[in-house]
Amino acid sequence: MIDHCDQYCENYTFLKTTPALKYERRDETWILLKGSGRTAGYAVPFTNTMGLLNFNQPVLEDREVQGTYVYPDWVTCVTGTWKNYILQRGRYCKITKVSNKVGLKLAIKTEEMNSSPELRYLPPSYNGYGPPPTQTDPFEMNTVEVRGTDMRDMDTSADQGEGLFVTRDIKRGELVCFYSGRLVNSNHMHLLDRRNNAKTMVEKMYQKKFSLNVNNKIMRGVIIDIPPKDGKMKAYRTTVGHKANHSFRHNAEYHPFQFHPVLGFIEAVVAVKDITKGSEVFCNYGYGPDTYNATGIFPQDLECSLGSCLEVTSMTKNVTLKKPNTSNKWLREEKMKPHLI
Repeated sequence: MIDHCDQYCENYTFLKTTPALKYERRDETWILLKGSGRTAGYAVPFTNTMGLLNFNQPVLEDREVQGTYVYPDWVTCVTGTWKNYILQRGRYCKITKVSNKVGLKLAIKTEEMNSSPELRYLPPSYNGYGPPPTQTDPFEMNTVEVRGTDMRDMDTSADQGEGLFVTRDIKRGELVCFYSGRLVNSNHMHLLDRRNNAKTMVEKMYQKKFSLNVNNKIMRGVIIDIPPKDGKMKAYRTTVGHKANHSFRHNAEYHPFQFHPVLGFIEAVVAVKDITKGSEVFCNYGYGPDTYNATGIFPQDLECSLGSCLEVTSMTKNVTLKKPNTSNKWLREEKMKPHLI
């Protein structure tokens, strides 16, 4: 989207966390959010940035300004009133025209979505999801869908047979979707486990089936949690990253996303391979061997022969993982996907 820059551009760190490119003059400000770059522990950086902020004047401290956040698909957006880069009032929109000629002001024309709710910055917390749990995100609506998967699913619970599929081609390093939920301190999760000592490993894992451990410089020791009762789309669809199924030959991974206009600092699902339209999105859950045994997820012999389950064999120190117990009805059996080879 940004194809030129001059002496008014500068590289800086946005909100002390996000590498960005800033352009500021008397009648406009735009900030290209570069993303977290090649961070240790992640296979790929964001290649299509984390979006663009565009304002009709310089952003001054504690002053309201009109502006637009453009999602990384360069199609969907949030337009409204901002203060200190925090959304005060806004609505979802779509980009109708962009003018970005050398020597001229960057002009973005938008059209509000009729179905958009009233928006404001409302990050998740221990007590809630932030926005209403049924409020959808326009980027996700333009990029992914949740539907039945062809994996053999033995689950009889609320989210039986659901998987995450892309509705357009996604390149390696591009954002696929977001992952948010309630934010729980990891120490609190251990306390909850102590109250459930009578439960089996499988039962405990069921309670945490939509939990994601976050371990980065800003959200260290935090778990993003969606209770199983909210696992179905009709109960929670603010983000859909929790719908990505597991595979040792995954095509995506979890990655920090530092600037969501409504949710703030959350996690995201980012492609580590090119994903063609209509394909299912898979992440490697990264469990320890005991957890894999309990949940019935195990590497296929062919996967191991191809070196796709080295992280499991190294953790087990050559201890063979057991096959899944098919009596545990909520468990999903890992099935090889030819398009992921």
